[in-house]
Amino acid sequence: MKSITKCLTACVIAVVCVFTAEAAGKQWNNWRGPYYNGSSDEKNLPSSWSETENIRWKTKLPGNGASSPIVSDGNIFLSAEVGESKDLTAICVDRVSGEIRWQQILSKGSRIPRNTMASPSPVVDGRAVYFMFGNCVLTAMDFDGKIKWTRDFEKDYGANNIKFGYSSTPLLYEGKLYVTAIRPDKKMLWPKKEGKIARNAYLLALNPEDGKTIWRHVRPTNADDESQDAYSSPVPCEASGRKEIIILGGDCVTGHNPETGDELWRWSGYNEKNSDRNRLIASPLVAGEMVIVCAPRHRGVYALRIGENGEVGERDFLWKASGGADTVTPLYYDGILYVVDGDRKRLYAIDPGTGGTLWNEQLPSKKVYRASPTGADGKIYCLGGDGKVTVFKAGRECKVLATMEMGGDFCRSSIAVSDGCLFVRTTETLYCIGK
Repeated sequence: MKSITKCLTACVIAVVCVFTAEAAGKQWNNWRGPYYNGSSDEKNLPSSWSETENIRWKTKLPGNGASSPIVSDGNIFLSAEVGESKDLTAICVDRVSGEIRWQQILSKGSRIPRNTMASPSPVVDGRAVYFMFGNCVLTAMDFDGKIKWTRDFEKDYGANNIKFGYSSTPLLYEGKLYVTAIRPDKKMLWPKKEGKIARNAYLLALNPEDGKTIWRHVRPTNADDESQDAYSSPVPCEASGRKEIIILGGDCVTGHNPETGDELWRWSGYNEKNSDRNRLIASPLVAGEMVIVCAPRHRGVYALRIGENGEVGERDFLWKASGGADTVTPLYYDGILYVVDGDRKRLYAIDPGTGGTLWNEQLPSKKVYRASPTGADGKIYCLGGDGKVTVFKAGRECKVLATMEMGGDFCRSSIAVSDGCLFVRTTETLYCIGK
């Protein structure tokens, strides 16, 4: 992955962003952890494990899903697609014992290609847990499994005609619950929605207490066909004296005012050839003074200066690197950016100051990588589609510490870290791993 300064064809966007220490903590309360970048301050984590060492418990789950384990106040929350009837199910597992405390069917799903409707991860705020599914139904529940409220956003705002199914995880930030739908504004051939047409793409802010809409911001795009589709999730950013919500998809990146949804700035440029097949999958990532965003189909890594208003131009780029991820959201940990090329099965360590590659290493899974990497305790954890977990020493030189066979054939859930333990979800099983 070669660094190219101020070039306009890449796939990661770095934006000047600084988070306060208030984000730290032992909870893994959203799918990318306390810093929204895949990292944790946890220590004393294992470098390796086996059936007889460092596995505290393992629990068979009722169904499959790509959602990540969310850890809060002694609970682990997951979602699953259960049985031939595609029951979209909320699950709560006891953090200490691994026993399933409760599970509840919240809605019905349907078959979608290469994905599951249990792809969005739950999110918690200490008072409630919020479960979103691929049918765009969001349910708030208390920690005992009692439903507080439910919203059906396709019913309210039109069908999500997204080819591989809605997959965005909601964002809880400063007392609001944010939901995105980056989708086509016209009827698509797949999936068939009985002629229903999505009205437009949007960013939505809700009151977490009752689920009522605070505001809805329409997000226009000039993208065509599949390039209008995005499976990414929004992230918060604090930079240049202001707070923003960053959204990627529809051939552009935008920064929004968290209070009003108003668009502060926009960059359109990662789809240089104007392809109509540039669906966007990986989410943006806060990385120190940058936000990292993976554009489609391995088309590069960008560093973009934030703080401007309106259309962002070439002068605001910090650097660009070629290659990059397609489906996997990068990790920022201890001053280094880690990018997984899930199809070619390689892990890249990138210097965020220049965009230059520090090292890259082949990953061992026979299946593609779809889970995003996790960084903690000086280690990088990567989960492959067949359940192989490879542990690297974090740093400017490559060192593989161990590879463990966990089993599975559809492992897409990112590894969570909390209370000195790793929580690994494979196709059928949730593991708690700790010394």
